[in-house]
Amino acid sequence: MSKDRIKIQWLTKSSAMLAYFENTKNIQFTGGTLYEIDAINAIKKKYNVTLNTHYVKHENFIKYYLKQHKRTIDADICVADPYVLACNKLDKNKFNIAMIHHIDENLAKQSILGKWFLKQLLKQLKEVDLVVVVSQFWKTYLEEKQIKNIEIIYNSYEDKDYQFGVSKIDNLKNKLQLDRNKPTIYLGKYSKGKGVEEILRHLDHSKYNLVVSGKNTPQNSAVKSIYLPKNEFPLLLEMADVVLAMSTMPEGWNRIAHESLLMKTPVIGSGTGGMGELLQRSGQKIVTDYSQLDKEIMCCIEEKKKRGELGYSFVKQFDMRYFEKRWLEVIETFDDKSKNRN
Repeated sequence: MSKDRIKIQWLTKSSAMLAYFENTKNIQFTGGTLYEIDAINAIKKKYNVTLNTHYVKHENFIKYYLKQHKRTIDADICVADPYVLACNKLDKNKFNIAMIHHIDENLAKQSILGKWFLKQLLKQLKEVDLVVVVSQFWKTYLEEKQIKNIEIIYNSYEDKDYQFGVSKIDNLKNKLQLDRNKPTIYLGKYSKGKGVEEILRHLDHSKYNLVVSGKNTPQNSAVKSIYLPKNEFPLLLEMADVVLAMSTMPEGWNRIAHESLLMKTPVIGSGTGGMGELLQRSGQKIVTDYSQLDKEIMCCIEEKKKRGELGYSFVKQFDMRYFEKRWLEVIETFDDKSKNRN
């Protein structure tokens, strides 16, 4: 079967992925969606990739669960998200790849539906042909659940997208009206599970310029909030003296921490989930006691050049050449199997 005849479909409930395939304007994609968009673009270099729009969720859980999605699949290889997996929406006669960024067991166990979802997800992961995860942490986690056939493909970036002139950084500092006599600390995206409120309860606000990003704004006059498009966001990371990634949720990897290291800005993080691997292997600091943040921030500022260089030397290996190569290797494995099947 030739590459132009192999059909690959993305099976996801995500309306964000639908927006991407429909080329909807003024949508800012984040997190796992960005990873999957990069994966789709990598695979498209050699194969035909489509979105099965029937899988995008527009109704409540019961109606979605009862819909006959499987009959709409028109593909040789399917890449499925956790929701689709848990709802048992895969055609087992196809080659199926599961895409797992992270699993929040604590959140799942807070409700009956969540417990059911987690149980079904782990069951279905044992039946797919391959599971792709984004860090060693999640590979180990799934192996401990007796799940096999797991590949790690790390988050990756184009290095040239993280090179800016000094004037652009100065313009951003002026826009935020920062005190140039104080170090600037980026606290992360202001959203649930990112630990920003906990950080603010422990930091000495008078010592720093404190900045968050996102559409939500904390009710704290000491914090500057900014919303930047994807191509300008790295400016914020380079402008910062230290980036904090104090997530309370189990991270798949932590894209903001990774991007910060591409800008040679040191990172202090909680190390939850796959973020622990990123911080440990890149020579950054893991802090679990918030009361120690002030001390660790000052230490990072003193060692900024050293830690920035250490971090960059680790993450630079994960460029788009690596990413495209890994995803195409995965798909080509199933391409060969489909030839044998036929």
